Amino acid sequence: MSIFNIFKSLFGETIEKTKFKVNAKIETSVHYNNDINPVYKKKLSNGLLPGEIILINWLDGKSTSSNPPGYFEYTYGLKTGQSTEKLINNGYLRQASPFESLPSLKVPELKELLKTKSLKVSGNKAALIERIIENFSLDEVDKYVKDKSLVITGKGHEVLKEYYYIVPAHRNDSKDGIYNVANAISFVNNFKGTYNPPNGDISWALFQKAFLKHSEELNYGLMSIDLSNMAKQLRKENKYSHAIFNYFRVFIIELSGLSNGKGVSHPNIMTYGTSTGLEILKLKEVLNLSQEQLKEEFFRAWDKTFQGLLFHYLTKEECFQCLLAALDEEEDYIKEVLYNAYEDLKRNVDEETFEKKIGLFFPIDYKDKLY
Repeated sequence: MSIFNIFKSLFGETIEKTKFKVNAKIETSVHYNNDINPVYKKKLSNGLLPGEIILINWLDGKSTSSNPPGYFEYTYGLKTGQSTEKLINNGYLRQASPFESLPSLKVPELKELLKTKSLKVSGNKAALIERIIENFSLDEVDKYVKDKSLVITGKGHEVLKEYYYIVPAHRNDSKDGIYNVANAISFVNNFKGTYNPPNGDISWALFQKAFLKHSEELNYGLMSIDLSNMAKQLRKENKYSHAIFNYFRVFIIELSGLSNGKGVSHPNIMTYGTSTGLEILKLKEVLNLSQEQLKEEFFRAWDKTFQGLLFHYLTKEECFQCLLAALDEEEDYIKEVLYNAYEDLKRNVDEETFEKKIGLFFPIDYKDKLY
């Protein structure tokens, strides 16, 4: 079915926006520079700040002279020197013993220490440390350890266990304001201590809520980011079939021409799905899918996704052929198909009719416009 016939059939009936009901709200604002998220300024029940939970974990095994990364200040609002002192004074961290500090020494330093007693210097770092512990006293080692390490105490481990979701949310921050420490804290607080959701459930719930919200707002660019985040999580969890399905949906949206505004993008300002195609290729190989199986799964994803789109440049078959091109990194083919679809649209549908029936602005070729 040609793109012209698709529009002909669309214009013969009233087009209604597909809406998705949202059961929960999610904050998606991103905080930059000195605009510290208020959640990070609020102390937890034990008097620690969220960033200090992350700092406990980071300082474990680090020397007392180590400089924590800048994100502790510009993201979490910490003065790391003061916070480190606070954590030590309150018993969450302690100074390591000379033996515990041995890993902070470099291999040549460990070998020099062993040579003072004419001991073997062969083996990896762990073997060298073990040999030193067996043959040296604490006082003998103490002379060589200039900068003591910090170690998490039992109290520190307890607080990390209590706030088990903070460090993983920091490590796996989706960088788009959806899954981060602040939203993880807010999500867990909703249960008021009655349930401790696993970390995977926390991130998944946040991604799903964001997708539903962006779907209702018809923010297709954000929807594709949400789907990509879900695909990444599914892949980490070895749920490869579900992961590739979500990547198919991302690819379909990327080639639709839809983004976060009220207009359809011209092909010269679109991405062509090649990076998503590479992720699909990896999963195709893991799943050992034939081209026919790939097509079947892609068509299933198309049917799921297309019903929620107000517009798409391509037919189902054209989009699949573009996927095959993306797997072969043939971006020029995808670009040509999209440009042909745009030219077909321009020849057969006038802007006023398009905007009236679709509810979106006609794609503009800015190269032909002067501003």
